[in-house]
Amino acid sequence: MDDLARWLEKLGLARYAQLFAENDIDLDTLPHLTDEELKELGLSLGHRAKLRTALRTLVENDPSARAGPPDSREGKFQPADAERRQVSVLFCDLVASSALSTQLDAEDYRELIRAYQNACVSVVARFDGFPAKFMDDGLLIYFGWPRAHEDEAGRAINAGLGILDAVQSLTAVKGTTILRCFA
Repeated sequence: MDDLARWLEKLGLARYAQLFAENDIDLDTLPHLTDEELKELGLSLGHRAKLRTALRTLVENDPSARAGPPDSREGKFQPADAERRQVSVLFCDLVASSALSTQLDAEDYRELIRAYQNACVSVVARFDGFPAKFMDDGLLIYFGWPRAHEDEAGRAINAGLGILDAVQSLTAVKGTTILRCFA
């Protein structure tokens, strides 16, 4: 343990020497700890990065440090650690908006599109969706990313129905309802 304490002191991380000793971590086992395990021990992100950099140098200079214990998880896929998540994607688009763009003044059309996008985004937020991309009068929306739920497809469907309701009630430029323009 003295080797580890001296090494940590050189790195400016001497305060972790006691913590590592209490957890039976020495210079042989330290290179095989995962970032998650170091985080669990209470190391900050900056200190974990500093430690990882120093460990890479240590391993490069000491070939015996590369072997690791037989149960080392480094570089091996662990199915128990993996988690599959479903993502649902919703694309919504204003029907016949190109025709409408020729009927309206450019500023009025921009105001109409902005009102439509704002209505869509507020509905999507209620269902915890992520508006990934705005494409003129279209929106690409993810459900299940960046935060996963058990019912992504249902959220996407309900958001789509909510968008239809929101667009119906939207009063656009000069008092016309968007839905009537696209019926």
